Amino acid sequence: MMSKKTKESMINKNRIIVPVKKLRRDVLIPKPSKQGDAGADARIMGFKKIITEENKRELLDIKADSYKLKPLERIGCPLGFATAIPEGYYFKVVPRSGLALWEGISIVNSPGTIDSGYRNEWMAIVVNLSNKEVTLKKGDRICQIILGKINEYEFNNTEQLPESERGLGGFGSTGKNKIKLFIQYNIRVFNMSELTHEEKFIIENLKEKGGKLNYKDLQTLCQDEFEGVRLILKKLKEKGFVDYEGMIPGFSAEIKLVR
Repeated sequence: MMSKKTKESMINKNRIIVPVKKLRRDVLIPKPSKQGDAGADARIMGFKKIITEENKRELLDIKADSYKLKPLERIGCPLGFATAIPEGYYFKVVPRSGLALWEGISIVNSPGTIDSGYRNEWMAIVVNLSNKEVTLKKGDRICQIILGKINEYEFNNTEQLPESERGLGGFGSTGKNKIKLFIQYNIRVFNMSELTHEEKFIIENLKEKGGKLNYKDLQTLCQDEFEGVRLILKKLKEKGFVDYEGMIPGFSAEIKLVR
């Protein structure tokens, strides 16, 4: 059984050491509240008002211990330290969940990224997403910082991408597609009992042929059983069982079974 001392030495051996320099006298260096926490709280050490007027863009230092942040206003909050992050690593600056939930305070560019080569003072870009003024004070815990590891990668130009379950679905399409497929499937199962003999005959033949058939070939299969194949296909399309181009299938149309 591994002793507690051995476990601690292994943890210390694998710990990443990040050189940090205090830039303000009263700054508290961030550290996790307890072992195993992913993030460490960083505190406000000053305020920089964001000025954007015509061609003028600058950060104006505010000499105050607090700042009233208006709804939808943003402010730069220096954190009072600089770092030399080891190569192969970076830090993410993210909102604190309590401030986001109860006060509507967030980080504009969340997650903010601090690269290994950055040597200036860290700063959180804070925004008030609530509908009321929120007072920020020096020393307040304003954000969390989380260490991340960089994976080497490069893009490989290709003419074709491997298929996936989502396919070409857009943003927010994943859940909607699953719900849509679930509803469509259950409607079809329910409607199968209401299909005519001719409609069932067409569906079974499409299944046997891998889910698609040329209209000419399908008509040949049906000619000894019944007539009016085009009209039956039109009804099946309206019920969501088959698909083809146009309202009435042409002689060379491809009839597809909708799965």
